[in-house]
Amino acid sequence: MLVRLLLASAVAVGLASAQGGSKGGGGGGDMGGGMGGDAGGMSGGMPRAQRQSRADIIADKLHLNKDQKEQASKIFAAAQEQAAPLNEQVRTGRSAITTAILQGTTGDDINKMMAQFTDLMAQKAAVEAKAYGKLYAILDAKQQAKAAPVFAEQMDGMFDGGGGRGRGGNRGGE
Repeated sequence: MLVRLLLASAVAVGLASAQGGSKGGGGGGDMGGGMGGDAGGMSGGMPRAQRQSRADIIADKLHLNKDQKEQASKIFAAAQEQAAPLNEQVRTGRSAITTAILQGTTGDDINKMMAQFTDLMAQKAAVEAKAYGKLYAILDAKQQAKAAPVFAEQMDGMFDGGGGRGRGGNRGGE
């Protein structure tokens, strides 16, 4: 019962954060300007600095050359394309699970829904892992030595399709 309660809470938090949206025409789920700034792009009369995309941050941190940046862009685009239908199924699955829990559904029905959802999440993780592997393969030895922490920091949830922050905090939008 505790597991179901925790799961329901996690799903509800996920849905709430997905519904957050942005204020003032920004991109994705950015919820504000931090340090008291507003999300509309202006804070204290000064323009807000444009955030780099995650792909640009990855390129900077790994010191990718022009050819590597082009290859990485192709890798990311292909992964995003593969992840898009999975992302839609994940959103639908979360909604269905939340609705079922709120309606008091228990037992095998919930277990079946959770198994399907787990399979979807595994498929999404496989898309990310393949993209990581392809990107890692185009790096030289020096770049490969720096790759693991950069991947952990920047690429988690990169292909979720939200365009804003991923699951791990303050990251650049895509």
